[in-house]
Amino acid sequence: MSRKSRLLRNRSELVKVTPQTSSNRPLTLEDVSLLQQKLEIEKNLLIEKGLSSSDPLTILNTQRYLQQGQGSGDNFIKSFLFNPDIDSLNTNNFRTPTKSISYETLKQMARTPIIRTIIGTRVDQVANFAEPTDNEQEKGWKVRKKRRVSIQEQKEPTTQELKKIEYITNFIQNGGKAENKWDFESLEEYIRQLAYDSLSIDQMCMELANNRGGELCQFYPVDGSTIRLVDSGKSEVLQKTYPKKNGYFPKYVQVWQDQICTAYYPWEMTFGVRNKFTDINTNGYGVSELEDMITIVTWMLFGMQYNGNFFTQGSNPKGFFTLEGSNISPATLNEFKQMWRNTVAGVNNSHKVPVMGMGSAKVNWVDMQTSNKDMEFDAWLEFLIVIGCSMFKIDPTECGFNLQKASQVFGQDGQKARLKHSQTKGLTPILKLIQRVFTKYIVERLDDDYEFIFCGVETEDQVQALDMDVKKITSGLMSLEDGFKKNSGRDFDPQKDTILNPVYLQIQQMKMMGGSAFGQPSGVEEENPNPFTPKEDMEESPFNKSLANYIENIGKITK
Repeated sequence: MSRKSRLLRNRSELVKVTPQTSSNRPLTLEDVSLLQQKLEIEKNLLIEKGLSSSDPLTILNTQRYLQQGQGSGDNFIKSFLFNPDIDSLNTNNFRTPTKSISYETLKQMARTPIIRTIIGTRVDQVANFAEPTDNEQEKGWKVRKKRRVSIQEQKEPTTQELKKIEYITNFIQNGGKAENKWDFESLEEYIRQLAYDSLSIDQMCMELANNRGGELCQFYPVDGSTIRLVDSGKSEVLQKTYPKKNGYFPKYVQVWQDQICTAYYPWEMTFGVRNKFTDINTNGYGVSELEDMITIVTWMLFGMQYNGNFFTQGSNPKGFFTLEGSNISPATLNEFKQMWRNTVAGVNNSHKVPVMGMGSAKVNWVDMQTSNKDMEFDAWLEFLIVIGCSMFKIDPTECGFNLQKASQVFGQDGQKARLKHSQTKGLTPILKLIQRVFTKYIVERLDDDYEFIFCGVETEDQVQALDMDVKKITSGLMSLEDGFKKNSGRDFDPQKDTILNPVYLQIQQMKMMGGSAFGQPSGVEEENPNPFTPKEDMEESPFNKSLANYIENIGKITK
C-alpha cells in the first residue's frame, strides 16, 4: 500500500471518530488529539500533492515550505537560502558541494611548493598561540568570564570562578576529561590541523564526543573534506535512522565514497567556515581561496615545469645545423643526431661544443639565441607568487620570498608596518574563527558564563592605547586614579598600591616634607627635623630648590 493510500485510509478513519465541533458539549483532550492527528494527515496529503503536481509554481511553493522547517507563525525564514534547482543534486540525502573542483584537488593544490609554504607559514603563526597564558598582553590563550559589563565595572574573580576557569583550561589542554589525557597529543597539533583544513578547503571540522549522560567528554579534529551538510527534515531515510534529539535532527554527516557513514547532531560537530557568502549557489558551503586560484596555481606549475624541462630535456643549443649535400644518407643523418645527443644533451653536457666529422657533407651553423632574455621567467613566477600571497592576505617576506615587486602590491611602508598589516588581515580572522568555535562548542557546553580568547593578538594596539592614556594623564585630561581604574578595573588604594611613577613619587615626598602637592606651604611651620642641620642650609639647598621649582612647574601645567 502506498503512502498516499495509507494517509487516505487514516483520514477516513479519523473522520468517523472526529467529534463534531458544532455540538454544544465541550471538547476533551482526546478530541483535541484526534483533531491534531487529522490536521497532520491533511498537511502531509497537501505536501505530497504539491510535490507531485505538474505545476512548477506549486512545486516551488511546497519546497519553500519544507525549507522553512514546516513552521508556522512569524518565526520562520521566508527567503530561499539555497538554490531550489540544485535540490536535484542532493540525491544522497546530503547537500552536494557545488564546487568547481573536488576536495581532493584542493588538497593537492595545497601541497604544491609555493602554496604549501604560504599555508605552512600561516599555520605556524597560529600555532604560536597554542599555549595558555594568564597575561592578555602575551601570545597564547586563556579562559575568562564573559565581559557583560565594561572593564571599569569588572570585579576580581572569586575562588569558585577561578576553580571553574582552571577546570575548563585543563579540559581544553587534555582534549577532554582527565581520562582522555593519554589519548591526546597536544592542543598545538589540534590547532595546526584545524588551521590547515581551514586554509586549504575552508572547512574546520571537529567532533565533540558525549558520554552516556550527554555531557561533553572529548573533542577531536576530523577531515573536513568528508563532512557534508544535511537537510534531515526532508530525508525520510535519515529521520527513521536518526530521530530528533532535543528538538533537532542531525545537521552534518560524514561521507565516504558518496555513502553516509554517520550523522552528527548540531552539538556533535563543528563546521567553521571563513569565506561564507549569501550566494544561494554555494549550497551552504564556504569558498576556499584555492578555488579562486585555480588558474594561478596552474600557471605556477606550468612555469616551474617549463623551467624544469629546460634542464632535464633541453640541450640548450645556441642554434641548429643544416647539412648541405644531395647524397646524405639516412644512416649518416641518424649518426649525426645520435652523436649530438650523446655529446650535448643533458645537464652534464651543458655548454659543451661538439666536434663531429660528417664526411663530404657541409655543415652550416644557424644562430638562434642572441640574448638570454627569453629564458628569464623569474618575473612571471614572481608575479604569480605575489598574487598568491595577496589571495591569502600574507606578506611574501613572511614566507621567505624576498621579491622586488612585493612593495608595489603590499605598499611602500616599512617592513614592520607591512608585517603588522599582513597579520591583521590574514592571521587575526583565523584566530577569531578558532576562538568562536572553541567558545561555542566547548566552553559554553561546560559553562555558558565563560569564553575562550586568544591573547596578544593586538599587542601593538594596546601599547598605543596605553601611550595615549599616559599623554592624557600628563596633559591633565585624565587623573592618575582614573587611569589606574581603567587598566586595573578597581579604585586606587594609596595604602596598598605602589606607583613607580617618578612624578607621583616626588609629589608624595613633597607632602611628607610638609608642603602641598604643588610646592605651596602647608600653613604650619614645622620645626627643623634635624637639630644638627642649620635651617638656613636646608632652605638654600640646591636639591630642595630644584625639586620645589620642578613641582611648582608641574602644578602650573596641570592647572
